Amino acid sequence: MFKISSNIPSLLQRKEESDHTNDECSDTIQKKKSEVEIVVEMESPDDEDEGLGTKKAEAATLIWTEKVLYYTYAWIWVCFFMLQFHSTIINNVIYYAYNDFNSAPQVLTANILATVVGGVMNIPIANLITIWGRAEGLCIFLVIYMVGIIVGGTCHGPVGYASSYCLFWVGLNGIFVILDVFIADTSGLKNRALSFAFSTSPIICTAFTGPLCATAYLKGPGWRWAYYSFFIMAPFIYGPVIILLKVFERKAI
Repeated sequence: MFKISSNIPSLLQRKEESDHTNDECSDTIQKKKSEVEIVVEMESPDDEDEGLGTKKAEAATLIWTEKVLYYTYAWIWVCFFMLQFHSTIINNVIYYAYNDFNSAPQVLTANILATVVGGVMNIPIANLITIWGRAEGLCIFLVIYMVGIIVGGTCHGPVGYASSYCLFWVGLNGIFVILDVFIADTSGLKNRALSFAFSTSPIICTAFTGPLCATAYLKGPGWRWAYYSFFIMAPFIYGPVIILLKVFERKAI
């Protein structure tokens, strides 16, 4: 006859406890997987093109070399300087332009209109560069900026000048914002505050040189050349930045 060991009940109990523990672990793992799938679905955009500009910027940021980035920052500082320099000149010659049109009281209206339109355009600018890209946005607002310049230089009435003034500020503000965003993309969180200080530092120079240059235009070739000269220079100032952005985006992709 066989003798039944007294350890068998305890072994069966342990097996049942082990099976129960394994079932609980399996349920927990399955639950975690479901949660992860839900999170991934919530984070995945419905539109494949949404955020393409941001993806291109993130990819390009990984391949920028430190040396090239420093040179690019130096050239972007020149761009910031020229934007603020030109805006200071235009703010000084606008009164003489309206005086030629015998419509000096409309200066305030043009200033208010340009400020409102320029402020409202900040959100569309952000959406545009998020969807299309930094280089594409910079190219678009450079064209708007140049159209505003040429219209301002060739107009012969207060209405045309007011329209050019709005286009000028929309384009200028768009370029300024996109360059700021590029510096924020490539500088990192640690140097983010310094990057914004970097973008506004040229005002130290332009606050004094802008009015002097505006006076030179008024005494020399006239206020219209405050537009023509910057129209000629604009592609050579901002074009290299657009080319650099596009080249590194293509390398990353």
